[in-house]
Amino acid sequence: MLNNPLANLKDIHLPKAIGLWPPALGWYLVAFIIIVFLLSFLFFGVKKYHRYLRKKRTLKELDLILSENQDKPSQAMAHISQLTRRIMLAKFDRHYIANLSGDNWLVFLDERSGSKEFTQGIGRLLLTTPYQKDVVVDLMPIKTLLQRLIRQVL
Repeated sequence: MLNNPLANLKDIHLPKAIGLWPPALGWYLVAFIIIVFLLSFLFFGVKKYHRYLRKKRTLKELDLILSENQDKPSQAMAHISQLTRRIMLAKFDRHYIANLSGDNWLVFLDERSGSKEFTQGIGRLLLTTPYQKDVVVDLMPIKTLLQRLIRQVL
């Protein structure tokens, strides 16, 4: 009888199952992109949240100034002038802002607010009212103007 040459063959060897570790290079790239995205989202989110808090605190301080000094407009305008100066010093170049006074200061505020309310409108009171006694001024237009300025700048 003839020997069957195929009888001595061994069965097919299957490769080992592919494991999950180590991942392919593409997965490292995906993980890196996700981490960078999350860190940048966190960084810019925290930054935006701090801007929101700063704006909210400044508007609250403006309300507090006006509520505490409703019967003393000149004192309220002095505090409002200081608040406006502090906002601009924190946001823009300190050396430039510190040197501004008078009409130059109002022109700067007009440029930041996008209106002519400081040089030609109610904002002119920031120059004169803090230094006068017994002034009768409606503080609501000033409040509205400064709220708009704060929202634009901050």
